[in-house]
Amino acid sequence: MRRPRTHAASLLLVTSWLAGATLAAALPLTLAGCSERAEIWQAPASVIGPLVVGEQVVWLERARGLLFALDADVQSPRSYQVRVGRNATFAMLTPDKRQLLVLTAGREAIKRDQNDEPPTLSVVDAGTRGQRPEVQRAYRLPAAFDRLSVSSDGRFAIAFYDAANDKSQSGDVFRNPNELALLDLTAAPGNDNPRSRTLRSFGSSPLGVAFSPPTEIPAGGRSRTLALVLSRGYVTFVDMNEPTRREITVPLVTSGSESTVEPEQVVFAGQTVYLRASGAEDLYAISLEEVTPDGPQGNDYSPRINQPSAGRRALDLLLVDGTTAGAPGKRLILTVNQENDLALIDADTSQFSRIPLGEPIDTIVGVPKDNPTLALLYSRSAPRARIHFVNLENIAIALGANVRSRSTARPVREVVAVPGGAQALVVHDNARAVVSLVDLIGENHTDTPIAGTLPLHSFDFVGEAQLVGVAPGLSRLGVLDLTTLHPVNVRLDHAPQRVLVAGQTLVIDHGSSAGMVTLLRSADAMAGEREAGRVVWGVLLDKLLDSDLED
Repeated sequence: MRRPRTHAASLLLVTSWLAGATLAAALPLTLAGCSERAEIWQAPASVIGPLVVGEQVVWLERARGLLFALDADVQSPRSYQVRVGRNATFAMLTPDKRQLLVLTAGREAIKRDQNDEPPTLSVVDAGTRGQRPEVQRAYRLPAAFDRLSVSSDGRFAIAFYDAANDKSQSGDVFRNPNELALLDLTAAPGNDNPRSRTLRSFGSSPLGVAFSPPTEIPAGGRSRTLALVLSRGYVTFVDMNEPTRREITVPLVTSGSESTVEPEQVVFAGQTVYLRASGAEDLYAISLEEVTPDGPQGNDYSPRINQPSAGRRALDLLLVDGTTAGAPGKRLILTVNQENDLALIDADTSQFSRIPLGEPIDTIVGVPKDNPTLALLYSRSAPRARIHFVNLENIAIALGANVRSRSTARPVREVVAVPGGAQALVVHDNARAVVSLVDLIGENHTDTPIAGTLPLHSFDFVGEAQLVGVAPGLSRLGVLDLTTLHPVNVRLDHAPQRVLVAGQTLVIDHGSSAGMVTLLRSADAMAGEREAGRVVWGVLLDKLLDSDLED
């Protein structure tokens, strides 16, 4: 039976630092006074977040399907609640980071006063500062999918089942692991949006989905977006602009082969798709060639597969613009290989050149990301105190002369390009040299070690101006001026877990089950003015007692 609505004052507490413990201690006593609580209130709390969406910080409570949003205004933070559907299974930001996409499994009504809720994809618009977030659109799904992939322009999405998740405890009699839901996120929900689709299977199920950018397919045709569904042993093309057309399956192994080939990396370049897969000695280049459709469901393109190779098993790849590389009209692929070398491969002719490195390398970071002119190489799986720099300008002519190596203070765990492309952040495993800043301008690539007490656990950038980071167990916020490399340490009143940037506001998450963050303007943090910050406690409890207690 539904309990009468209970009214209570807001539980959101904003303080000038030092959040009060009295309210936190009183809350369990307040809740204890509510007898005959619905079962939903006894369910274990499971929260996704915090995430920065637009200019707001959001948490998603899975069971009740409530989105909690905090306007990250330091002077007057304000909280909101939005219902998005019960039993959330997955959430992700749109490419522009202005909206949140939430998959919910819904619920079957099995008790009196319960309501059925179907599986849904909700598009939540965070709005701008001072505006309440709202569900812009809700798409009813044909099944309770638990993974989502979105095209780079944010128009198309595919919902599918995560092949890695164990479904044995789901309670379903039947589940179709090759079923997809195709969605056009710019169109309203309708009979054909989403569109249910089952892919032809060759014994596997989707591992992931990659989208092409809007491309003229075939060459000179109209612009469209293709989805490439990755499965063990094969890939499948789906035309998102023409969803009634048949999918096209491309096997990655010959018939009868016992090889296990699993797609791992996809790069789209015009009418050609480059694919790297574990278990394959060569890369795959899939060219999309024009054909005449064989009926209304036929396609006007056909994939042709070849395998450009340097005779090495590639561990990572980077597409290099031929003009940049000094080979206009060419499509070049830079790979780092299992044999401790790198290769520059002509994707059309399979001609290649090798450059020995003499040590394991498995990761390439291109700078800038969209049209790289510099590549940074390091080993993520076996960290070493060394980075290799490959100047991509005229590399087709100069080859090994374009490679420089530099030792670092400590082994390299991760390399991240700083916004703007003038520097790279090197994250170390060692507490004495937590990070290094590497200069990417010129040829010397000098690096500056930044010391610390504990290894860096979470970090973010305020544009090109600042690096901010925290280490759990150390109640301080680290701020580094990226121009002068001057560090500032701001004392926090609570141990941090993560740091995020919302516009010019720093959001330090303290990992509290009640939802607690510290808000501080980046300029105030750089000036060490901690008194200008605010601690917000109880985001996930705000208006809790002012809600209907229902299952």
